Amino acid sequence: MTRVLCLTLALVGFAALSSAQSAGTLTDNGVVMEVKAAVALLKADGPSLEFFLLPFQPTATEIAKLQADDYLWVIGKPSPDAKKWKMCPFGKFRLGWSGANESVGDAKKATVYVLANGVVSDGTGTNVNKLPGEVDASLVGTVTEGQDVTLSSKGSETFGKTTLAWDLKIKTKVLAMK
Repeated sequence: MTRVLCLTLALVGFAALSSAQSAGTLTDNGVVMEVKAAVALLKADGPSLEFFLLPFQPTATEIAKLQADDYLWVIGKPSPDAKKWKMCPFGKFRLGWSGANESVGDAKKATVYVLANGVVSDGTGTNVNKLPGEVDASLVGTVTEGQDVTLSSKGSETFGKTTLAWDLKIKTKVLAMK
């Protein structure tokens, strides 16, 4: 009984890493995905910090899959809102400091990549790539495995008839890619 309880507490604690205080929205052409959890993954080569934006609370097993760069399983999950989506949508918000290691942690000096996958409709994806300083974003905390970080960003980009917008306030622990 003690072993089962300890394992359960460890798994619950690990899953809590992803959702400490995640809040926000990702909007693709007017269709809103509420961000209920975020998993922050540090990629040392680059370096970059990628936030997986999820409309559900991931399990410890699902977090481990994300750490292994395995994320296509997300679209196979049951939809969090069957009236909106047949598949489960997700998003990404990545800060990158390629060739600028001394700037790691400074959101103003990072390139920004935003992705909405399956938000407007199943099988679609909309993404934005921006140069340093082109996106209003702040990152508080040390970009090191196990440390808390807080990401705040609000913005939108329109190209043609497509608009991708985000409003994020995320506090979570940094996890390493495996």
